[in-house]
Amino acid sequence: MGPEKTQDKREMIIQAAGRVLADKGYAQTTVSQVAAAAGVSRGLLHYYFKNKEELLTRVIEANVIFSLGLIEAVFTASDSAAALAQNMVAALRGVTLHQPYFFALFQEFLALARAKPAIAEKLAEFYRLFRQRLSEELTGAARRGVVAAGEDHEPRAAMLTALIDGLGLQLASDPDLARRDELWTEAVRVIRAVIDGR
Repeated sequence: MGPEKTQDKREMIIQAAGRVLADKGYAQTTVSQVAAAAGVSRGLLHYYFKNKEELLTRVIEANVIFSLGLIEAVFTASDSAAALAQNMVAALRGVTLHQPYFFALFQEFLALARAKPAIAEKLAEFYRLFRQRLSEELTGAARRGVVAAGEDHEPRAAMLTALIDGLGLQLASDPDLARRDELWTEAVRVIRAVIDGR
């Protein structure tokens, strides 16, 4: 099997794992269910992934990579602090509407991190990557005059991460909240205040 085929199989298994884990939850998911959903044998799945824990880690890693690309796209499309706040909230709203299991899977990962030190380390690494990308984009936006200048954008990036994650996790627990327009209006206001350093 060539490198491209190998990568395709891995991606297919990760996508299937995401669907099954989101549907059943980590505790109720079995490797056999993921293998069946991916259309591969259990043996082939184990060739690529050690266990269910690694599968969830790879699913979350794929979500983090998607999020990093989304951050870049949002900053590229924003020419003012107001537009940046609007675009960040629109991106978050889009994820909650079109990928409703995105934050539910993250909840599963958070819960697992409490019991497994290796998962806790990966979680910390994923958070660092997300904050670092936000901080870099804020620094670039400050150079372009889109956001207020600052010597260190890392604290601002940490607060934006907390707002995004906190809201996302609430919406995973209470999806009806996403239907309230005033929630999104308030999210824009609060994110704009953080971006502006108020």
